[in-house]
This record gives sequence, structure tokens and C-alpha cells, in this order.
Amino acid sequence: METKNITAVEKLAILLEIKEGIIGLNAKARKFGISKASIQVWRQRYKVYSFEGLKPKM
Repeated sequence: METKNITAVEKLAILLEIKEGIIGLNAKARKFGISKASIQVWRQRYKVYSFEGLKPKM
């Protein structure tokens, strides 16, 4: 499976669209070809660490 390189800014935009009800979690996951679990992990990291939690780990 190919790894998607989604930036922290793109992750934040995805989370905000889902939160505002613009698009649902399932639809967004399908649109970007990523798993719902990934989005849920981003959501949790954002909740705990804010924007820094969305950046790739080095």
C-alpha cells in the first residue's frame, strides 16, 4: 500500500472540515484514500498536542 504524504496543514484542514460538518469522516477518508483510523489518530493528537501533534515525527 502506498503511503500518502499529507502535510500538517492538510491534516488540520481535513479535521476542521469534518468538525464543521462540511464533509463526513467516511467521505473524507475515501476522498484522500486514507483510513478512518488515521483521521481519528490525527484528531486525538490534535486534541492533546494542538498543531504540533499533526507534524511528522522525526
